Amino acid sequence: MKRSLLFCSLAMVILLNGCSYFMNNGGSGNNPPSAPEDRGAITLQNDWYGDRADQIVYLDQNWSAYDSLWFYYTSQGSELLSYDYFINLEQLDGVSLLSDPRNMARFRFIPQRPTQNNPDGLPLGIVRNKNYVGFTCAACHTNQLNYKGTGIRIDGGPTLANLLEFLTVLEKTIEGTLQDRAKFDRFAHRVLGEFYSEDGKSALKADLTETLTEMSIYNRRNFSETQDGFARIDAIGRIFNQAIKVTSGDDVSLSPNAPASYPFIWDTPQHDWVQWIGLIPNAAAGSLARNAGEVIGVFGKVKVEKQDSIVKKLHGYDSSVEAKNLVELEEWVRRLESPQWPENILPEIDDSKARQGEVLYQKKCISCHHLINRSDPKRLIRAQMYGVDLVGTDKTAAHNAVTAVAPTGILEGGLLPLKKDEFFGPKAPVALITRDLSLGVVTRNKEAALASVILAKKNGNGLKPLPKQGKHPEDTEQNPFASLMSYKARPLNGIWATAPFLHNGSVPTLYDLLLPVNERPKTFGVGLREFDPVKVGYLNDVKNPNMPFIFDTTKPGNSNSGHLYGVDLTEAERWVLLEYLKSL
Repeated sequence: MKRSLLFCSLAMVILLNGCSYFMNNGGSGNNPPSAPEDRGAITLQNDWYGDRADQIVYLDQNWSAYDSLWFYYTSQGSELLSYDYFINLEQLDGVSLLSDPRNMARFRFIPQRPTQNNPDGLPLGIVRNKNYVGFTCAACHTNQLNYKGTGIRIDGGPTLANLLEFLTVLEKTIEGTLQDRAKFDRFAHRVLGEFYSEDGKSALKADLTETLTEMSIYNRRNFSETQDGFARIDAIGRIFNQAIKVTSGDDVSLSPNAPASYPFIWDTPQHDWVQWIGLIPNAAAGSLARNAGEVIGVFGKVKVEKQDSIVKKLHGYDSSVEAKNLVELEEWVRRLESPQWPENILPEIDDSKARQGEVLYQKKCISCHHLINRSDPKRLIRAQMYGVDLVGTDKTAAHNAVTAVAPTGILEGGLLPLKKDEFFGPKAPVALITRDLSLGVVTRNKEAALASVILAKKNGNGLKPLPKQGKHPEDTEQNPFASLMSYKARPLNGIWATAPFLHNGSVPTLYDLLLPVNERPKTFGVGLREFDPVKVGYLNDVKNPNMPFIFDTTKPGNSNSGHLYGVDLTEAERWVLLEYLKSL
């Protein structure tokens, strides 16, 4: 059955259950910029890498302070490790806590003060979920850029976080705590409190050792010679590996060697197809399935069992995924608007040059990157998908998604997702295994799934996925994932706040993207927050001794080739087009 029928079938299955679901979407309509203290923002005058922000400002993105905080700290079901362990672990080289704001900013998590829904003052996007600490949507999709002492928070923007380094340091921190008797004793006193005893310490050490084992296995299974660095991660690769772990155990994994930029998420609910490769539609319960898959990738737990009958298949999979929250988060983001260039903070846009640049945009860019009204509540976006051979950018991410195959493990002999007489064999595409897990979570959470279907219809995404637009390979019965060998071109409103560029973050500034490939930087720095309003990106001098990470475009998965649109412009034309891009 083709993918276009799969999600339609899911919608019918859910609707037949006839359940009720009530949500309070909250909301605040159009909101003026809110005071940073209302959102829990704090400043770091001299952070780990020398970045400075003396004040924090928020732009008008149609979210109130309440909206932002709810997004930052609403659990989606991620279970990284015990909450008590996380907030009580010391850093390796002293007695300061791992969760200290300056230390967490080392990984480019955004520091926050304690608020009602963040009582321990954890970084933005890190939250308590029952007895666990986990990641929220905001951990990857909120950012801060600095300019001359002012920190500009961007809700829905791509984070600069280095999740790989954070998880590596977390493993070493747990290991160091277990090896250092004094450090472990202090840790035990904080965790056990009045229940501190030698027996309690022994039980705690055994459990922390098990946690270390799990963290070590995760890091080993997700090792790649191509490092993510800051501002990107191979999210699809890590989701795939978590799906394989759940179904086949720890002995099988893939190399997540195609790091991709964290996408900006304003207008995401309005798209017909989402993710860099157009993996999932927003029709029917597609948005819930997409977000459930994301939770699986960030330490969500799923209990999978072989389901060899339709009755069992309709039971779905039990999980830690907070499906109701995911539906509400999707609707929260629907109201989010792209940030506009703040001329009271950054240099003013030259209107004359911008008007000239608009003419060039109509000639060079509009066919792929359509213009939209950022504040139209009824806006819908048809994603423009272009085959990797046509766009010419690095193929690794798309190739991995299409070709990755793994043992099916516990799924072998079970029904394929939304099939009544086709079963998993000993091996299957990992995209199909992952789809089975995501849809199993959706099926178990029938009320949330029904709400997702109703909202998709109400908001214009429909019950059946629309055909993909653009120029790309077509899916067939023989190759139902052929269209994934493509990358998405989307509207560019707010693009100024989303560096680095291309799907794999291989071009540091918008100016560099307009250059011929042989003139683009071969290496550049990533991880500093200081903004460059001229070339539009972050300061990226590789000679800066404080630079957190050096991006090397010669490594596999890091190619900065392709996207040759506009590279034939004159130097003067590049600058006027750039001025127009600032205004979107």
